[in-house]
Amino acid sequence: MISEENKYSLNQRIAGITPHADTNSYFLHSLMNRNHYFLRFDDGVSQTNLSKKEVEKWVELYPSYGEQQKIGSFFKQLDDTIDLHQRKLDLLKEQKKGYLQKMFPKNGEKVPELRFAGFADDWEQRKLKDYVGPVISDGDWIEKEHIHDSGVYRIIQTGNLGLGEFHDKSSSAKYMNEESFNILNANEIFPNDILISRLADPAGRTIILPDTKNKMVTAVDVTIIRPNKLFDSYFFITEMNSTVVLNKIPKVSAEHLIKELAEEI
Repeated sequence: MISEENKYSLNQRIAGITPHADTNSYFLHSLMNRNHYFLRFDDGVSQTNLSKKEVEKWVELYPSYGEQQKIGSFFKQLDDTIDLHQRKLDLLKEQKKGYLQKMFPKNGEKVPELRFAGFADDWEQRKLKDYVGPVISDGDWIEKEHIHDSGVYRIIQTGNLGLGEFHDKSSSAKYMNEESFNILNANEIFPNDILISRLADPAGRTIILPDTKNKMVTAVDVTIIRPNKLFDSYFFITEMNSTVVLNKIPKVSAEHLIKELAEEI
C-alpha cells in the first residue's frame, strides 16, 4: 500500500494497481498478500516471474463495498498495532545495546560503568571450566547418511542459534534415528543446556536450548555447556552475545590458529 500520492515511480518489475470506487484498497491489499494464486508462481527454487497479464487474470470472491471497508479497517488496525509494537521492540533492542555496553566491564577494566546498588567489588577473571566443571562437550560429527527428514532425535544446527534466541525452523528440521544415534555414540542434549556456535556469523553466538518436544543432538560445530547451580545461564549468554565478546572471538581464534601452525612448523 502506498500512503502518499505523487511521491513514487515504478520500475519495470513492479505492477501498480489503482482500485476503482467499488473496491476498498486496504481490503484488496489484505486479500492479495500471501494469496494462494500468487504463491503458486514461486516454487522456492527458480526465479519467480509473475507477469502483468497473470496479475490481471486473478479471480477472487469480493463482498459488498461496505463489508470490504469493515474488513480493510480491521486489518489496518492490526497492521498499525504491529507497527507500533515493532517500533517499541526496536527501541528496546537499542536500549539493551546501551545496557550491554555499560553493565559489563570494558577491555582492560574490572568493573562495569553501571551497577546495581550494593555491589562494589572488582569482577574476577575465571576460567569457564572452573564454574561449570567437566560438563563442556562438543556436538557430533554427523555424516550425510545419518541425517533424515524424520526420526527420534532432532538435530540442532548452527542455523538454529541466534544471538540469544533459538530459531526454530521446524519446517526444515533434520533428524537422526535411534540406530544412527547408537552407531555414533552420540551426545544427547537437553532443554536448558547452553549451546555456542563456533561458526560465523557471528562465531560465539549463544543460546539456552528450549524444549523442542523431541530428543535432541547437535552438530560438531556447537559447544555444549550443562550449567550447575553456581552458574547463571542468562548472565552468561548475555555476556557471550555482547559486542565486546563477539568482536574479541575472531582475534582470539586467529591467534590460536597461528600458534597451532607455528607449533606444527
